[in-house]
Parts: sequence; structure tokens; C-alpha cells
Amino acid sequence: MWGRGLREVETVYLQTFGQGARVVGITSVRSGSGVSTLASALAERCQRQSRTLLVGLADPTAAVPAQATGWVPADADVAEYAIADSRGFDTLIASPTPEQSFAFRSAVAVRAMLERLLETYESIVIDL
Repeated sequence: MWGRGLREVETVYLQTFGQGARVVGITSVRSGSGVSTLASALAERCQRQSRTLLVGLADPTAAVPAQATGWVPADADVAEYAIADSRGFDTLIASPTPEQSFAFRSAVAVRAMLERLLETYESIVIDL
């Protein structure tokens, strides 16, 4: 089973980042379907080729994970909130206050944030 999972990650990598994509989002219609696991595995695969950031936007209103930091997409210095992961890539996990949560729903703000982050990172995986 694990071998099959590795092949699937490699297939996703080759069809996205391997074709020149710099930002890839992973999502699903069902909670608990393994999206975060796939996003982490893809970030781990990407970091072998380029400096990689995993952005956690899966549920900005969920319980705050231990690696979450206090940032919003409009922060000019958002890259400074990234934390090194032991697997070799950096992470940027959303944990907004209720007042800040609407900032994560602005496509314009998120796009501008990604453009700024691409100045520092060659590959960005987004856990949606």
C-alpha cells in the first residue's frame, strides 16, 4: 500500500511541478480524505528539487495546530512566519482569529501573498 502511495505522489508531482507549475493546491469534497497527508507528501517530494513551502489553509477556523503562526495574507512579511519542518520544507499554517478569517477568503489577498512568497520559494503546496 505505501508503495502505491509513493507512486501516486510521484505521479502528482510529475503532472504538476514536473511540468513547470510553481503553486499547487490540494483539496477534497470530504473531510478526512487524506488531503493534508497528500499535501505534506507532495511538499516533501518537491523539496528534493527546490525550496518548498507548505501553506495550510485547510480550515482557518479549525482548532489551532501546534505549528500554526499568527499571520494573514495581506502581511507584507508573511514569509517570515514560515517554520522549518523536519522533512526539509517550510510550513505556513493559518490560525486566524474570527475577525481575521475573512482575510483568508479574499482571492486577491491570497494571490498577492502567493506572488510575494514565490520570490522566496520555488514550489508552494497549498493544503486547502
